[in-house]
Amino acid sequence: MNTVPLNTGTEFDAVLRGPSTSSLSSRRLNWRGYLTERHLAGPGERPETISDHHVVCLWLEDVPICEYSGGDGESVTYFRQRNSMTIVPQGIVPAVHPQGQVDFILCALEPDFVKNVEMELDQKPIVAPFYRRVHLDPAMSGLTKLLSHEAAKGGLSGRLYADQLATALAIRLLFLERQEGRREFCKASALPRHRLRRVIERMRELQSDLDLKTLATESGYSRTHFLRMFRESMGCTPHQYLLRLRLERARELLRQKRMSLIDIAALCGFSSHAHLSRMFRQVVGVPPSEYRRSL
Repeated sequence: MNTVPLNTGTEFDAVLRGPSTSSLSSRRLNWRGYLTERHLAGPGERPETISDHHVVCLWLEDVPICEYSGGDGESVTYFRQRNSMTIVPQGIVPAVHPQGQVDFILCALEPDFVKNVEMELDQKPIVAPFYRRVHLDPAMSGLTKLLSHEAAKGGLSGRLYADQLATALAIRLLFLERQEGRREFCKASALPRHRLRRVIERMRELQSDLDLKTLATESGYSRTHFLRMFRESMGCTPHQYLLRLRLERARELLRQKRMSLIDIAALCGFSSHAHLSRMFRQVVGVPPSEYRRSL
């Protein structure tokens, strides 16, 4: 894939790479160093390009997105979950192909704005921000939503409030490595961190047909070595960890009262409604229908 520089001066061109309908924009407000907009875009090819800004993308609905990697045109489909985020730091943005209409909030942070925030920190980040296909961070998504909501109100709460939100978002961006380390990589990892992160990203797609060979290939090791190293890194088998991810997602979806248990089972990668119910009761202690009634 050839890199296609975009020099239109639009902060989100490198992420959008095509027509979209924008709303809830902060362009008319006196905000400096950051910008937020909500976008609705259709399916279609998006070429690899270069971003001049750090961009945070918050997905407002579930959508599969095909992402290309390497120069051979190979692709892998990743499932963007509702309220998950894609982190696009300044630099190369991979080629993608959304499989359907996408609704998302974008927040662009100017590099100088982020650099100034970093200079004011007492403790410096371990690494620079890097591209993440799927990132789950309730605090970060909450900040993005609050900034978008403030733009929708026309900056009613004042510039100081918006500055505080954008600064907090920049700090969160700078310390993603530290935060993820606390959550998933607190143990000394037998698998290199970047490979373990890649495997977990693949597991978060919650595919029903995910197998050991696929995960081992993602890690770059044989199935035997991968299984041993994953257990040493995470304290459980890949299947146990995947089951945990599926049940966590099922709990989230059970809050949507109109969604059927059959649909929830399919979205979470369970083979059937009965499989979901059996595993949910085994781990949580009650069947999903009873858990939903308790919400």
